[in-house]
Amino acid sequence: MLRDATSVDPFTEFMREAEPRIRRALTAAFGSEIAREATAEAVSYGWQVALTGGSPAGGVMQTGAVGEGVVYVTSNDGFRSDSSVFALDVNDGSILWQRVLATPGFGAIALANGVLYVPTTGMGQEGKGILYALNAETGEELWSDQVEGEIGGGLSISNGVLFVGSGFGDPPNMAPAKNGGVTAFGLP
Repeated sequence: MLRDATSVDPFTEFMREAEPRIRRALTAAFGSEIAREATAEAVSYGWQVALTGGSPAGGVMQTGAVGEGVVYVTSNDGFRSDSSVFALDVNDGSILWQRVLATPGFGAIALANGVLYVPTTGMGQEGKGILYALNAETGEELWSDQVEGEIGGGLSISNGVLFVGSGFGDPPNMAPAKNGGVTAFGLP
């Protein structure tokens, strides 16, 4: 449920204090018409939802993806444990589906052509990161693949190719990455 935009919460109060600086920056970058629309009254707190209990590896540690009225995020449930991918309704944060993955994720997920691409570290998988492709509508796993080196960053998609960087180390033990590089996947 969206909060009443007239109630004053800490975020709105911060925005009111920061508004003059934001307005100047927006005017410089985009012109005065855009800046006039960006006021504290136009920005309000929408919703918040608890997903997992969090851990030393965090909860939601990466940027999500948004498409077709759905917000997709991954939340870690334990440092050497698993993570869950959630599809949330963009209007109220209600959980549409959840998919548990075998390892934690730190990299941003990507969405293209109805497929959600989710990188995970692969911790405990012999130093190989795991990339999952999920049906964005249902969360069903379409395929997964291991890449050389644990995945600690996000994904990039360009001209029908998915690029995955790898080489994340082992922070708890301060072990260096076993190998690093980029893997390219052709997308259908």
